[in-house]
Amino acid sequence: MGDSREQRLNQAVVSLYAQRGEQAEALLLALRKSDPRWLPAARWWARARAELARPDALEAARALMSMSGLQAKDALFVGNLYAQRGEHGPARDCLARALELDPYLYLGWLSLGDEERALAHPAAARKAWQRSRELHESPGVLQRLGLALVGEPRARLVPPLRPGELLRYRARYLFLTLGSVELRNEGPRSYKGRTVQLLRFEARSNPALFFFHMSSRFESWIAADGTVLRHRNVSDDSATVQHAVVYEMDPDQDACLVRDVRGGLFSYERLPLPALAQDGVSVTQLTRAVARRGEALTVPTAVDGAWKATRLRTLGPEKIRWGGRQLEAQRVESVGLYEGPAGLSGTTIGWFSQDERALPYRLRMKIGLGSIVLELLPESEADRQP
Repeated sequence: MGDSREQRLNQAVVSLYAQRGEQAEALLLALRKSDPRWLPAARWWARARAELARPDALEAARALMSMSGLQAKDALFVGNLYAQRGEHGPARDCLARALELDPYLYLGWLSLGDEERALAHPAAARKAWQRSRELHESPGVLQRLGLALVGEPRARLVPPLRPGELLRYRARYLFLTLGSVELRNEGPRSYKGRTVQLLRFEARSNPALFFFHMSSRFESWIAADGTVLRHRNVSDDSATVQHAVVYEMDPDQDACLVRDVRGGLFSYERLPLPALAQDGVSVTQLTRAVARRGEALTVPTAVDGAWKATRLRTLGPEKIRWGGRQLEAQRVESVGLYEGPAGLSGTTIGWFSQDERALPYRLRMKIGLGSIVLELLPESEADRQP
């Protein structure tokens, strides 16, 4: 028997990624003939036609826009393709469609502002740019928009990373113990000539719960200024399909390469690299710095092959009971404008120790019905000592 259509599509995408465009094109053409309504094949057919500069690239892009199940990243691609060809009206319409599908798509708002400006709509351009600024307050974005920072530049927020630190948590939902979580700093590594700290985050469900399964591993390579230079994760849980992704950031080129496997289908994206880029693991560490300094900021976070905003703000001190005693903790809110693994909403309230370590005693993560609470196990407190 021959390969499945998913296997043939993966061969085509890998060929396109490896710059073997004609080989990818032949595979995709056969897939399109066998099922013209299959969105994944139409998506990569349009991309292949564009990368090979075929005369019918826009026709393939228009066909993609009309398909059922269109995703925000598809409409963003088509909008940018129109923009590259100077067709600003259709570009604006496609970008607006992308933002209907995902209102928090930072790159969509940024590009929409550019197209509104090209169409001589300054008020609409400013509104779109302002929205992109709200989703990511980085100096790079402000510079592109021609805006100036108000007041003194924000001090760098360097998370308190210590080699060998291991934090263990128990995850609970109502009266159920869902599983365990570990966050470990593996220590310094070298990544593309830069010294980084390698953080590993692992979450495993309680095997006694037959109705819930989760096994996820996240790795973050974090530079001295708190910026993520590489991210890798493998997730397998009962709420979503199996998923593996790698982000590789190149600050010298202001670029990020994303390679993704979801539900057995491979894809890749080349994205611009924003300042202070984060991922789900590094945001937890950055939140510790926010708690320590009493700061508030918005940072771009790597999610599903795109940049989504995460808003961090200090809510103030609060007494909590932990480890059998009353403690004064710093309360911090983290709002991620995306959905995390196992149905997590991206909104987290954390309680942190009021010292330089800003140890996260408790994290409460909102889900559809209630919250999942991560409680630091008392033996991890010994790791606070320098």
